[in-house]
Amino acid sequence: MSFLIFVLVYLISGIILQTKGIEMAFYQFPAPIAASIGIVFAFILTKGSLDEKFNVFIKGCGDDNIIIMCIIYLLTRVFSAVSSAMGGVESTVKLGLTLIPVKFITAGIFIMAAFISVSTGTSVGTIVAIGSIAVQLVEKAGLNLSFSLLRSFRGLSVL
Repeated sequence: MSFLIFVLVYLISGIILQTKGIEMAFYQFPAPIAASIGIVFAFILTKGSLDEKFNVFIKGCGDDNIIIMCIIYLLTRVFSAVSSAMGGVESTVKLGLTLIPVKFITAGIFIMAAFISVSTGTSVGTIVAIGSIAVQLVEKAGLNLSFSLLRSFRGLSVL
């Protein structure tokens, strides 16, 4: 049923855009959005508890561990995008530059990442969540981006 909803959403959006004269109409509506709509409808229409629905969804996608890591990555990326859109990244960068001296930026990034990693329990989610903050901190401080981030995130795999 969810596959049918995905196909219908994708086809209807493409047909509507085509009738409006938009060039390459079927490429304008992102397929992952249509797939997400199908997944949401599958969760709504399927009977069972939320835990059972998630287990069935993850097992149907592939290896449990890989899919859970991908879902964590996607959700933290969404969180990062929302916090950037709200101005949270810029304000965190300004706060970090006022509190942390430039010569300790990499240590500060590591400490922030360590706290996030311990609280969330995932290094992948930590790197995605703090990535945009760390990049802007290093750039505004005038440091070498690749060297600074390598030094900051090197120890995360042992946490």
